[in-house]
Amino acid sequence: MVALGLLFSALAILARDAAGYTPPASVFDKSVAQKVLATAQTKRSPPNYPSITSTSGVWQWSSPDNWVTGFFPSTLYQMQKRECMCPGSTAVNGATPNWLALGRTWSAAIPALHWHNNQGHDVGFISWPFAEEYSLHPTNASAKQNIIDFALELSSRYSSVVGCTRSWNGASPTSTTGSTDFLVIIDNLMNLETLLQAYKFTGNKTFYDIATKHADTTLKNHFRADFGSWHVVNYNSQTGAVKQKYTAQGYSDSSTWARGESWGIHGYIKLYQYTKNTAYLNAARNIAAYFLKRTPAAYMPWDFDAPASPKPPADSSAAMIAAAGLQILAATETALANATGASKWTAGAQMLITQTASYALKASWQSILSNGTRDNHGTPHSNNTGLPYGDYFWIKNGNYLLASGQTTCPSGAKANVTGCGMDLTGPAF
Repeated sequence: MVALGLLFSALAILARDAAGYTPPASVFDKSVAQKVLATAQTKRSPPNYPSITSTSGVWQWSSPDNWVTGFFPSTLYQMQKRECMCPGSTAVNGATPNWLALGRTWSAAIPALHWHNNQGHDVGFISWPFAEEYSLHPTNASAKQNIIDFALELSSRYSSVVGCTRSWNGASPTSTTGSTDFLVIIDNLMNLETLLQAYKFTGNKTFYDIATKHADTTLKNHFRADFGSWHVVNYNSQTGAVKQKYTAQGYSDSSTWARGESWGIHGYIKLYQYTKNTAYLNAARNIAAYFLKRTPAAYMPWDFDAPASPKPPADSSAAMIAAAGLQILAATETALANATGASKWTAGAQMLITQTASYALKASWQSILSNGTRDNHGTPHSNNTGLPYGDYFWIKNGNYLLASGQTTCPSGAKANVTGCGMDLTGPAF
């Protein structure tokens, strides 16, 4: 009961500090539920998942064996959480969809991927729908077991020599000694939460140790002195030495890819919430400060160092991942009685949400957000698209605004977070 009291106290203080912010109407517009429901009602056999839109906003579909598979089912669970906090707010044409049932239906093809996929470290992302389910229904033993099973698979990719889980199989495109290549991408920080969840379930400290060692190694080698980041670090699998640092999706090997930087904010603040290791809190603060310092006024560029001419493509997904990380960081600062920090990160998240609404919404698109960039480095480029992770974090950011009291339900009522599985101020289970 004491912990619950502290949670509500932290949320109350955060709400007070954030007073005066009016989110864009599009955050809670009825079109959000309409678009999500329309996608959920698309019948595809065998099961396929939305992976990216065309440049005209039409979803392109992929088999379940894809790193983005978990995002759309997780989006359905976020809609359930919004309905939980604000009853009636997700109705479509006067009826509230059964978001929970839809989330379960869309998650059904995922367990078959255990040990039978080509996603490497991204089994963490794939497990997210089960974490969403468990946060709402902590008696669901199958959701718990799915998280543990994917954590076991991720653990199998760990090298004690390198101190990381391997991200991509294979060799660096420019390596001359590919047989010893061990590739780790900054995105992998987001998969560590699955290991920490499995540790909470099982008490098996191996999960914890792998997650924290990977986080420590990444903090040492993926970030520059100013806390800009490299996308890929190639380690020698036999010695653990760094062989290369380069990009696969950013502008150049010496640039900072915006989405990679946003993974860093979100990844380290979640690590802090699970471990209470202040090194991770300080990492999140430093990466967040860099991100906000480099963010232009008009829109979120795909890479902070891409030349101004021609105009770099936007990446709305990077903005939304960062905004969610900043909201978690602000809530954490509030719990630590750091009002100045909480105010700074809250303002940054609000800026990113408002900015994204100004350039990334197209009513005719099947996705909620446009102007996402999956990859502008390889060929062909994939920018000016909708991305399932951009949509997921757009909805989650709205839910965080509700849970923290920065805004009210569309009805004007205060959101009720009890039993709604929100993870803003710490792990939801």
